[in-house]
Amino acid sequence: MLTLKSALITTWKILWRILLFFLGWAILLSVFFVPLGSKITQLQKAYPLGMQLYADFITAITILTATWGMTHFIDHRPLKTIGLSLTHFFRDMLTGLAVGVAWLALSVGIACAFGWASLKQPVGFSWSVLILSSISMLFNVIAQEFLLCGFIFQTIRTKSNTIIAVVISAILFASYHAGAFKGDWLPILNVFGAGILLCLAYIITNNLW
Repeated sequence: MLTLKSALITTWKILWRILLFFLGWAILLSVFFVPLGSKITQLQKAYPLGMQLYADFITAITILTATWGMTHFIDHRPLKTIGLSLTHFFRDMLTGLAVGVAWLALSVGIACAFGWASLKQPVGFSWSVLILSSISMLFNVIAQEFLLCGFIFQTIRTKSNTIIAVVISAILFASYHAGAFKGDWLPILNVFGAGILLCLAYIITNNLW
């Protein structure tokens, strides 16, 4: 009975922190998207790349702000402790980049080998599109890294244990991409595996870079 009570208390400590984080993040997002209202669809059609960049930028900034709010007011610790130490910055960043490229190449290679995907010749090329897409992707990566290995993962890990934190975070990470799966099992497995890999990278380096 004591064990069950302890488990319930631990679960509640984790749950209310996660819910408060998402609530704060949702409120911050609404400030930038609600005023646009019905114009969002029109803007997406007229300026698809610009709106994607706007969405990724706002998402990253609001997640950072929500994370700062939780670490500062709830955990009473500096934002830096979330995994923003500059120690071994370049080493960790280059290692992460290499592992990410290798994982992507492996995933695409398997998909192509089994006939599930095929590479197509790009139509046209634009430096401006490439630059804006790269910037947008950077903000997207920052947002996803904070969602996966940031406050939520660290809260679960601190209040329970590392294995539970990795599994739950990987499941949440896969759920964030649910709209892109289209009923296929391979993308689900790929994203779930990537979530585990990124969590392990954070555990080893203690950095989000």
